[in-house]
Amino acid sequence: MLYPVYVHPGDASHAHGVIVPDFAGCFSAADSWDDLPSKVQEAVEVYCEGEDVEIPQPTPLDDLVHSPEYSDGVWMLVDIDVSRLDTRARRVDITLPGRLLRKIDAFAALQGESRSGFLARAAVMAMQSAGAPAGRRTVVRRAKATSKVGKAVKVKAASSVSSRAPKKARRAPSTRALKQRKRARRRTS
Repeated sequence: MLYPVYVHPGDASHAHGVIVPDFAGCFSAADSWDDLPSKVQEAVEVYCEGEDVEIPQPTPLDDLVHSPEYSDGVWMLVDIDVSRLDTRARRVDITLPGRLLRKIDAFAALQGESRSGFLARAAVMAMQSAGAPAGRRTVVRRAKATSKVGKAVKVKAASSVSSRAPKKARRAPSTRALKQRKRARRRTS
């Protein structure tokens, strides 16, 4: 889709600044005019990464040209590939050994996280430590533990992660689960 972008032209010592009005707060910069479209695409992808937002329709350029907040610059239409904007959480099936899964669930519960939130945070941390490129949301915040064990908590992660805890984690914990958590706490202390 062709989206209007506002460009503050640079010079020999300054990059061209770009604002994408349809994605409030989305901006980028490029050293050359030829690099602008790819930089805008990258900025919009990072802007939408991990967010459950609806992709806006492009604002007609006629509506933006006369706006007083856009002066001393030029307008461009940039073709943004919206198919590359993945804003929804995805459900995945993975196979893990039962013992490992129980350890993950126990540790995540101690941290006040859902299984999905914990796995997403662990994946982001592993990618960061391996030197993967950093996006806008590379810092993953650990959710605060809730007062009730097993209550679902939201985790803001770099990837699209569901904030719902698995059904098993939403039920009242069994005696066996409580004993496992107690043992896990002793081991980590």
